[in-house]
Amino acid sequence: VDDNQLWGLKEKARVGTSSLRRKAHLLSKRPDLVMVDIRGNVPTRFNKAVSGELDAVILAEAGLTRLEMGKQAENQGVRLVPIDVASVCPAPAQGALAIQTRSDDERAHAALKALHHPGTAACVEVERLLLGEFGGGCHLPLGAHCTVENGEYTLVALVASPDGGERFEARSTGNHPNEVAKQVHLELVRQGADAYL
Repeated sequence: VDDNQLWGLKEKARVGTSSLRRKAHLLSKRPDLVMVDIRGNVPTRFNKAVSGELDAVILAEAGLTRLEMGKQAENQGVRLVPIDVASVCPAPAQGALAIQTRSDDERAHAALKALHHPGTAACVEVERLLLGEFGGGCHLPLGAHCTVENGEYTLVALVASPDGGERFEARSTGNHPNEVAKQVHLELVRQGADAYL
């Protein structure tokens, strides 16, 4: 641990993740990090940091919370450090959940209506529109994060080269989802990000 370094990671820390996007985004901020491919469920990955096999692992906060691993981390001397969206932007529509029902099942539709969050659905739509502009795909080093306030969408996107040497960022705000996504796409292409997508 080095509290003088970004995320408290020592110089040349060994960091585990299986995501090309996360690797690229992390390296664009900390090129000294040594990225290590890891596989397995959340506890398996978590234990790679506990055992000292790795200096850090990148895990979704939702998974740690769902498995109530915060207390376990504290008991084992593991520090949980949130990474801000500006450093490692989430994948388009990451974290959004959907429930599929039969189209004629009115009872299910009525029961699920309370779970629908229009603001989240709108943001997912904008993020997916951006992904579509680049031809889709879940293995792109593209991050996108949309917020909506008073009917106005703000989309921030981040692309980094696999080695983190190049970093491209774009932002657009507007009332029309398609236009916001297109503006961010055009700005990223103008910067040259499409070479990595």
